[in-house]
Amino acid sequence: AATMCSAGQWEGRPYAGGGLLYSVERFNGDVTDDTGDADFDNSVGLFLKGGYFLMEDPVILAVEGLARYHHKYEASESIHEDAGFGFGGIDADGSIKVKGYDITVNGKVLVPVTQQILPYGVFGVGMARFTADIDASVERAGIETEVISDSETENAPIARFGAGCDWFLS
Repeated sequence: AATMCSAGQWEGRPYAGGGLLYSVERFNGDVTDDTGDADFDNSVGLFLKGGYFLMEDPVILAVEGLARYHHKYEASESIHEDAGFGFGGIDADGSIKVKGYDITVNGKVLVPVTQQILPYGVFGVGMARFTADIDASVERAGIETEVISDSETENAPIARFGAGCDWFLS
């Protein structure tokens, strides 16, 4: 049977946690190719967080640091265009792999349901750093092959807002 939290159970206590992450790609047309938006796979990753419960009654207020690592969003494309008249054509293969991390400081409002289950709302700010590795090969008329490899890293401020549910083991 679930029991409600007792008064003073959370206030003044630190906490830490972590787990697996599944990130849905939302590049929104920022990365395109000649056929339209590149079709990226979603990413898996890890997250670590730690925080401190500032006060409780009637809700719990906490401050939290969150770090997330996104292993790899990936898109690939193959194109073949025939030049006609027996002149061969162009064969191109390419891929883009994007990986990175973000770190935020968040404010949380938690509403205790039981001693272990706490739904919450969150808002925070921080920074993100992502690297895109681009590899491509282009063969023209079956004779000349060009290999292209490039990497680009970007840093950007981010905002985090949302809702969820924390499950505490103790």
